Amino acid sequence: MGEVSKHRKVKLFVGILYEKEEVLNRAIDAMVLRFGDIDYKSREFPFDFTDYYRDIGKQLRRFFVSFRRLMCPSMLSPIKHFTNRVEGFSSGGKRQINLDPGYIDGAKVVLASTKDYSHRIYLSNGIYGEVTLRYMRGGYIPFDYTYPDYRRTETYDFFKLIRRSYLNQVKENPFDGRYNLNLGILPMDEAEHMSEVLKREGKTIVMTNGCFDILHRGHIFFLKKAKSLGDVLFVAVNSDSSVRRLKGSDRPVVPEESRIEVLSSLRFVDYVVPFEELTAERVVSVIKPDIYVKGKEYEGKGIPEEHVVKSYGGKVLFLDILSGWSTTDIIKKVRGIEG
Repeated sequence: MGEVSKHRKVKLFVGILYEKEEVLNRAIDAMVLRFGDIDYKSREFPFDFTDYYRDIGKQLRRFFVSFRRLMCPSMLSPIKHFTNRVEGFSSGGKRQINLDPGYIDGAKVVLASTKDYSHRIYLSNGIYGEVTLRYMRGGYIPFDYTYPDYRRTETYDFFKLIRRSYLNQVKENPFDGRYNLNLGILPMDEAEHMSEVLKREGKTIVMTNGCFDILHRGHIFFLKKAKSLGDVLFVAVNSDSSVRRLKGSDRPVVPEESRIEVLSSLRFVDYVVPFEELTAERVVSVIKPDIYVKGKEYEGKGIPEEHVVKSYGGKVLFLDILSGWSTTDIIKKVRGIEG
């Protein structure tokens, strides 16, 4: 019986189809901010194989870029969702660029797609994967379904170049999980950029914040309700050091990294933003949510974030909470049992 083994890291690339330089630059900026630095770019060539992309432009150009940071192959589906969003906001709503993410390892080139065909397998969240080139005897070989722009000399040259780079990168530690990309966890500067992107798309941004030490049913009730108020929910989470200052030296029970990972896994939480301060004023001023929400217990207490939200015309709402649920009570109960 075969044993299940760890996945190897792979190298992310994106095929880019564009006409307008300014749209290209906005898309590149967004991808670099999310995926890290670009290490290689292919030669450009005219794209005249089909008129399927005529909505983008008449004088289309095709090229490929790869990213230095390696990734977990399971991230291809969320990356495809992200590049779809980039296509929209970099073009001001009407698509003027096409972004095709994929990855290479030592043996193959894999593309992501939103369309199902007999030669594709389902990945997750409506995204399919296709092995579009295989590496054999020192070169790349296409399949009968491989797109014509992936059969060109420029394309083969690019993939051979980044394959050599990938093999050198992966030598030291092929299974290092630190190279995974988590598209739902944003540092402050990326949160600011993502907020701007979403606002250009006309999305209503909702935000809340807290320690979320031991995630329980009351948190779930509150976060679901918050998400129902808009299109996108940002959750700002106190760092371990700020939780200690707020709650005492014996808190948090659950460390920051775990609290953030659990929150980012909830389907109704879109983005998680860690912060160091005792209050969320700075995060609010950066994200500028349309609606900022807190629990009903804070109503009338003059929370510090309220004046920031009102300064740019946002709305503050105090939501009902699920009674009988509290992290502090859970901790007391556990300690009582242990005692």
